[in-house]
Amino acid sequence: MFRVNARAWGWIVGGMVTCAVAEGPLPQLKDPTRPAGWGAPQVVQQSQEEKKYHLSYLLVSTDRRQAIVNGKQVKVGEWVDGARVEAITEQEVRLRVDGVMQVLAWPTANVGKSLRN
Repeated sequence: MFRVNARAWGWIVGGMVTCAVAEGPLPQLKDPTRPAGWGAPQVVQQSQEEKKYHLSYLLVSTDRRQAIVNGKQVKVGEWVDGARVEAITEQEVRLRVDGVMQVLAWPTANVGKSLRN
């Protein structure tokens, strides 16, 4: 049986560690068939013009005016997804988005009107 003494074993291990440290990390091989920018993190910034605002609730009474826009309950003067609530009326909510007024209208129903001619 082959036997290695402790001193020789130390030289072998030390030599292996030295070679590994001297080389440093292995360089990453690049795939020439990979499209440019593939695998890079994609950061998608949604501009204010692209933002969609959805009105799902309106409450207008003598003592309060509230709405639910994009799932958040808001009052006049509050902010929702980068837009300031400017006004809440019986039919609409007006938002100011980057200085531009945007109106979210409540769908009107033909209450009391007959569908027959």
